[in-house]
Amino acid sequence: MSLFGRKLPHVRNVIAGVIYDTQKAEHLASQDASAYLFKQLVPSMRSGEHQHLYRTNAGNWFLVLQQEYTAKIWVEPLTLDAAFTWLNDFQEVQLLERFFSDRLTDG
Repeated sequence: MSLFGRKLPHVRNVIAGVIYDTQKAEHLASQDASAYLFKQLVPSMRSGEHQHLYRTNAGNWFLVLQQEYTAKIWVEPLTLDAAFTWLNDFQEVQLLERFFSDRLTDG
């Protein structure tokens, strides 16, 4: 799979006894911080940073962060609340409905 013409990175890390493997987890969404809109929505993202959201078969959420200019790639485990916030920040409505329908109400 690719994002903006780039191949998604394969990452396999163990953090606190949990294996985070991008080839075994479901890739759900990606965001590119170099896009002007995303910098406005989420100022904490650094320019040139790509974030890829995954969910493991066990239900663990994690981000793979990729720094374009340094080629640095790392894994950041997410709590359920942090995954909800990430999806909400980027208006991933279908994913919010799929995974967090109990937190949503009709307006």
